[in-house]
Order: sequence, then structure tokens, then C-alpha cells
Amino acid sequence: MKKSGFIITAAILVSAALFLLNMFFGNPISKTNAEKITLQYYEDSYGEKFTVYGARYNSLIPAYVFELGPVS
Repeated sequence: MKKSGFIITAAILVSAALFLLNMFFGNPISKTNAEKITLQYYEDSYGEKFTVYGARYNSLIPAYVFELGPVS
């Protein structure tokens, strides 16, 4: 009985930690997907190639913010 209680408690703590990490730092899979969609949108709208210079997750919005510009 004690071992199963420990396992359940550990699982809850690990889940809470992963949830908080995802909430403040974002999900790397979602980041990659958002970057692809953003680049596709800008390249279709402006007809030239763009590159991403920086990307960060804003936990207040919650959304990814990309710094991008045309490829020279």
C-alpha cells in the first residue's frame, strides 16, 4: 500500500512540474509548428523568403513571438 501511494504521489508531482514548465517555457513541438506556419504565411503574403532570427514564448499572451526578416 505504501509503495503505490508513493508512485501516485510521484506521478502527480512530475505531472505538475511538467505542466508548469510547459506553461512558462512553451512546448518545443508547438514552437516548431508555429514557426513553420508563420514563415509560410509571410512568404505567401509578401512573395519573398523569410528567416527567423529569434523566437520566444510569452506566457502572458500565451503565444510565441518571432523576430523575422527577409533573406538577403
